[in-house]
Amino acid sequence: MKRPGDAFSLPPEIAKNVDPRRRRELPHYEGYEWRRVGADAVLVDITNDIIHAVIHDILR
Repeated sequence: MKRPGDAFSLPPEIAKNVDPRRRRELPHYEGYEWRRVGADAVLVDITNDIIHAVIHDILR
């Protein structure tokens, strides 16, 4: 069972690319990329796909 603070990776079939126009509105962090999961923006480490942040309901 996962505990709060445990790292986990995002299954590739769930995440979609964020539209480039929307991506410009999100902060940029070197070594990370934003992915779309439903209406949520998820910040993922590009080297290991570990989730570092989630912004809920921002991509409606």
